[in-house]
Amino acid sequence: MGRVFEGHTNALLLIQQLATAAQVAGYAADARAGRLFGVWNTENPVDGVHLKDLPNGRYRLRGAKTFASGAGQLARPLITGALPHGQGWQLFVLPADAQPPALDRSFWQPIGMRATASFRADLTGLKIGPEDLIGPPNAYYQQPAFSGGAIRFAAVQLGGAEAAFDETRDFLRSLGRTDDPYQRQRLGEMAIMLKSGRQWLRGGAENAARPSAATPEGAEATVAYANMMRTAIETISLEILRLAGQPTAAVLASDGTMSHPSWVLFSAPARQAVRAAEFRHALTILGADATEPMLLALSDGGLPDGPNKPGFTEAVARLREFLKCQQAATVLVP
Repeated sequence: MGRVFEGHTNALLLIQQLATAAQVAGYAADARAGRLFGVWNTENPVDGVHLKDLPNGRYRLRGAKTFASGAGQLARPLITGALPHGQGWQLFVLPADAQPPALDRSFWQPIGMRATASFRADLTGLKIGPEDLIGPPNAYYQQPAFSGGAIRFAAVQLGGAEAAFDETRDFLRSLGRTDDPYQRQRLGEMAIMLKSGRQWLRGGAENAARPSAATPEGAEATVAYANMMRTAIETISLEILRLAGQPTAAVLASDGTMSHPSWVLFSAPARQAVRAAEFRHALTILGADATEPMLLALSDGGLPDGPNKPGFTEAVARLREFLKCQQAATVLVP
């Protein structure tokens, strides 16, 4: 549930930074009343969210968001949508308790992330007014806030690593093996890495909070530190999983092209190449044979979810053969 809480925190932070005083007060009251917020940004460009002009500054929505975490639970999702006439991307808050989007719960069903309720949310036909718009166009993508958000989700990832450490320690304790010198060394290495991760997070927070962090001169350094920190936390988390006793062979199902698809600085092939490189780097850290991963390269956000969908039969056949060769005893679908 850390992923949902991070989205709630991110949405409220963006509102505090970009909204009017009246909006901040109103949404703060919503939060105090227990209404859950989140951020929905990812979409398939083919049917992404667009705002269509209506009288009196209102808009009718068309399109959908994918990987909409907390779908069906969020009362106030903060959403990006394309303005008419190429005016850019606009943040807005959807009053989802009054205007619930249509959810496709079959869109994404991973075991490890099921509790996040990350579905496809179709907003077509819903309406918003000027009071729902947050900040000026393209404000969401301003640096260093956009890339600096890595600090938050890295904290969630480190929390998962700490949980793996706790489970490993408790398991060894149940076996009466915590006095074994080799197991003590193993736990000690994990504890050192967790301490290092906490130091990285503290450094990231201090770096982002310095007075010059958001200035044009300081933004580049802020983003660079956030990227260093997220890489360090990823390395630490994967190494802790390895020490927890999880030898890994891996499959990358999607091609990664739907990661921030609206970011014009990186084309779809570039995003795919970055995703594959990150995947191989992670495998190297885990100790898996980086020359043997399977890259299915299926369409990100459009994986075939049934036998009647194009590519489904071929993907299943390739996966079946891979699992057979690996003699996998456990399959984790995160």
